[in-house]
Amino acid sequence: MSDPTTATDRNTNVAPRSAATLAVLGGVALAAFPLLRPWSDKDGTEAGLLAALSSQLWVLAHLLGALGLAAIAGALIVRAGQGSRLDRLAAWFGGAGASLTLIYYGAESLGLHGVAISGGGAEQVAAIQFTPWSLGVFGIGLLGLAAAGLVTALSQLQRADIGRWRWAAVGLGLGLVTYLPQYFLPPAGRIIHGLFLLVAAAVWAVGAVRPAAVQLRR
Repeated sequence: MSDPTTATDRNTNVAPRSAATLAVLGGVALAAFPLLRPWSDKDGTEAGLLAALSSQLWVLAHLLGALGLAAIAGALIVRAGQGSRLDRLAAWFGGAGASLTLIYYGAESLGLHGVAISGGGAEQVAAIQFTPWSLGVFGIGLLGLAAAGLVTALSQLQRADIGRWRWAAVGLGLGLVTYLPQYFLPPAGRIIHGLFLLVAAAVWAVGAVRPAAVQLRR
């Protein structure tokens, strides 16, 4: 007969592993986003703008960005199930922030692509991308993600029971806090930020699994 305590411990370890899987998936998607995204829209010409928006890679890259944010938020939500009050607060910020940001990403990935392939121009693009509602929803969403990153890092830093792994969330927190300002960087800077998020998400994932595995062996 199996030990019910052992079975409970193993079930308890499922949440950290699920959160870790989502975090790595999110990191990969967020790293791929700027690597695949066409950048000709940054050359200051309408032709470059429409060339980027009409590309299939524009759609794919932005969908990956949306998937990445959703996966990171999902990781925080799963982790919060067995976490502290701060973890639950981070999950709330992450879920709300990602939801709002995804509304804007949907308009960018599909709406702007539709404008470009149907003969629209820069004026129509701006009417979707830069309205007060668009920028407000996007900005509030990114601030929610920043708050989620900050609270996640603070929560894990308070956990003396996991030793050095309490620092594992600092990189992910920094990546989420800087997700809004990184939009003002040149393409190379945004690519570096995406790769940083991949590494940070992987470190956070290991930090979520390793302490749980150590406790299970005990």
